[in-house]
Amino acid sequence: MHHPEKSPDKTFLLWFPEFNPASLQTKAPHGTLFIDPGLATEPCAHLWRPDTLPLDADTARTFLRESDGFVREHGRGRQSLAAAALTREDFYAQTSLAIRSRLTSPAESRKSHQDPAVQAQQVLLLAWRMEQHTQEIQALQQSIRAGWDDLAQTLGMDESDDMPSLAGEKDFLEDDPQSLPWPMILESVMYFAPPGAVLATNHRAVLEELAEIESCAPEACAGPQYSHVQSLLAGNKGRLVRALGWRLAGRTRCPVHKPWLAAPREVLLLGSPDALQEY
Repeated sequence: MHHPEKSPDKTFLLWFPEFNPASLQTKAPHGTLFIDPGLATEPCAHLWRPDTLPLDADTARTFLRESDGFVREHGRGRQSLAAAALTREDFYAQTSLAIRSRLTSPAESRKSHQDPAVQAQQVLLLAWRMEQHTQEIQALQQSIRAGWDDLAQTLGMDESDDMPSLAGEKDFLEDDPQSLPWPMILESVMYFAPPGAVLATNHRAVLEELAEIESCAPEACAGPQYSHVQSLLAGNKGRLVRALGWRLAGRTRCPVHKPWLAAPREVLLLGSPDALQEY
């Protein structure tokens, strides 16, 4: 696991909202790090785990097991529940019984329920789970599509041939996977990211949301600590924007309970909403 030095004169690219390079349609720039919400068991060159995560790995896994249990109890798809949970401030209170049981007193339990660090990590954990399930579904879809193709070839059929009995089964494969709730993820990433982190993304929804924010002037990233950013900008691979955290997350003002969003942040926007490119 990488632990970049937390100082203003050291920068590194920290990707969002995806957690795994395998989720990207194009490769991230060389040296880009992905945030680890506290689950990785072995060192990995592309992962960065914040030193300030409040929940240890065992507790984080307990939380995810609980959320999965909540899904089974209520009979909803894991991905749909995770998406809903990420929009609710009280998800911790309703589902984290195991985490709260590890606290030493009711007073600490109430305090932990309101702890922004715990809430931020939980958002990242749930989003990580969403992405994992999306990857599993996409792999299954690919396998099933390959099976249909093999069957069609065996039967000597082509795309123009009608397979009415299979139409319903094929239609569901065309559904788009649940998109990651990037504003919630970004707010949580900004909670843990040190001043030396330049956030980076090519997520289409983010590019569209931040399209009206002006690019930083060249002198804003002229120092040697921005050399990796400069090379990308010089190649017209993207643009660098700087704004207050709440603005980057698509809010109209800074929430009182999220004061860290009042700090300015830099985001490297790679590509355009209508095109994907290699970096």
